[in-house]
Amino acid sequence: MNLSMRVLATARVEAVAPEGGEALLIQFLKLYRDAVQYVVDGIWGLGDTPSEESLHKMFYSELRRLG
Repeated sequence: MNLSMRVLATARVEAVAPEGGEALLIQFLKLYRDAVQYVVDGIWGLGDTPSEESLHKMFYSELRRLG
């Protein structure tokens, strides 16, 4: 069975950054967004929902390498 779906989610986030830390906060949020998208892209075509252990094995090393 092949289901095609597009999901768009928007999260409203409020954060307080120390003086001059806004650039670091934005950089962190961009990296977080990219990491989440990397994982979603990696599991999207799988037939079954992977366990947390499987996800760890699949992505931990690469995400650590990316920073």
